[in-house]
Amino acid sequence: MIIKDVIKKLAAEQVFYKPQRKSVYFTGDRILKPSEATAKVATNKNLLMHLHIAYDILRKKQPNLPKKQYWSQVQVDFLVKKYTEQEA
Repeated sequence: MIIKDVIKKLAAEQVFYKPQRKSVYFTGDRILKPSEATAKVATNKNLLMHLHIAYDILRKKQPNLPKKQYWSQVQVDFLVKKYTEQEA
């Protein structure tokens, strides 16, 4: 799977999971418990941040690094290596 498709897939999941976090004023069909949705949103947020940094590096652009959040260079390097091998 191409890195751009993974980013799109995770972004679509975020749109689905974010309303599921509400515990009191939720309207709609409950698919997940609020705690599970909250954990999934936090995990996806972290992965999306690292994927965006890796995507910028793969496009040979200056990555827009987050200033207020911790990000791991090791994880970014792993993602760059993983998606470079898949595209080749």
